[in-house]
Amino acid sequence: MKIWTVITDDCNGTTTRVFANAEAADTAAHAWCKNDWPFETPCPEDWCEAFKALGDGDDFLWVEEHDLPDAELLIALQRSARAQLDDLLTQVHQMMGMFDDADGAIARAVADAEAWPKEIQTDAQEACDA
Repeated sequence: MKIWTVITDDCNGTTTRVFANAEAADTAAHAWCKNDWPFETPCPEDWCEAFKALGDGDDFLWVEEHDLPDAELLIALQRSARAQLDDLLTQVHQMMGMFDDADGAIARAVADAEAWPKEIQTDAQEACDA
């Protein structure tokens, strides 16, 4: 199984985004270049050309391909992470109201955690379940 990461380091900090295919990673890299494009000429369609044209500024972009272990291992890791997240949510719910959440940070964190999928469906997982 392969994934691609697009890592950017700019005035917004360092960001890593993960993609399931090279095309999506290339699209994200191109969008980043296009967003920073300072020239009057159009941004090249190839993100590599666009990044080279941007020059040696303070911003950096990396697109990397990664080979991952078997899907079964990833599924097991995801299930373990979900179980740990559920345990943490239980503890947070038990302590609700004990802390001031005037800025809504706790509520947002809980909503994000609850929105995390119970199962991540992959082609490999569907094949294992069959």
